[in-house]
Amino acid sequence: MLAYSDEGLEQARKNNCHDSYVQRVFGYDGSNQVYSNMMELERPAFFGKGSGAAALNIYRYGYLSGDRVFEKIYLKQDIANHVVARSRFLRQELGINTPKIIRKVCGEKVTILYFEFLDGEQNVGIRKLKEVNGLKEFSNIVGSINSFNLNEKTISGSVCNYFIYPSSDLSHEKVLDASRIDSEISFLRQSFSGDNLRSIIDNKLSCMENSIDVARKNLCKVMVLSHSDLKPRNLIMKEDSVFLIDLDPMAWRPLGFDLGKMLGHLNDLDADSMKIICEEYIKSINELRLSEDEILSLTVGYASAFRVASFSNSVSMNPKKIRRLLLSSPLAGC
Repeated sequence: MLAYSDEGLEQARKNNCHDSYVQRVFGYDGSNQVYSNMMELERPAFFGKGSGAAALNIYRYGYLSGDRVFEKIYLKQDIANHVVARSRFLRQELGINTPKIIRKVCGEKVTILYFEFLDGEQNVGIRKLKEVNGLKEFSNIVGSINSFNLNEKTISGSVCNYFIYPSSDLSHEKVLDASRIDSEISFLRQSFSGDNLRSIIDNKLSCMENSIDVARKNLCKVMVLSHSDLKPRNLIMKEDSVFLIDLDPMAWRPLGFDLGKMLGHLNDLDADSMKIICEEYIKSINELRLSEDEILSLTVGYASAFRVASFSNSVSMNPKKIRRLLLSSPLAGC
């Protein structure tokens, strides 16, 4: 059995041994189609690692028929098929930049997608978006996706099925889980109990806690189409255009989840940039007929929940950095 995280594949990556890597995948799949295409990849190189369960978390890039490509091996054919359909929908229907799919290879047990390799800047944050006046473009990308309301069936039934339904994945509820949030905030308060700015830190944590409570009360009020893993590493800037990558987890989730996740992962987020992003985002989803307060409360609530989780996971390793981010975060303002 080949798992998304496999010791044999990891060893091949560490040893930079592509023959062993291909042989292990072929040993599991048994398809000559998979073997021949993987061996066809010219000048292959291992490239980063993933963390999901839909595909192998070891990636390669190289050249196929002169095209520079990114190789991703999916463990289930239906997931790969959905990614192909999602990519087509975003590019053709919404005009959103995503990597083109150069080739699809179907084996007995795995499916390989070869994506256009984007030689651009990944981990795009506020600084880079500002450099190319991309704050509004980013907001419009998120707004274009989130404009589709599941309850109003604004996408045809066949396309709807390409995205994960709420009943199949309730991770959006876990983000706002009260017991987890209480535990994380208590841990952060304890971590800064001797700080000379303790009262200010306590107040900022209380503000974030209140924002999360408001969002929790309106959870699932509107379920919209969402990227679901929107954060800096899944944006690539190429020639002053923003490209969206990693469409594996696209799903129907509560309004506020997508933009909140991104804002919650931006260490360089400032109040002015947050204001521009939120204002532009609200304009782009006006068809949902929600008030600005409703949209902002959900977005800031999710952003605060993701931020609290990030702070809690990192404070032991780098308390000075977390202290600085907490004190400066516009999410912690009342």
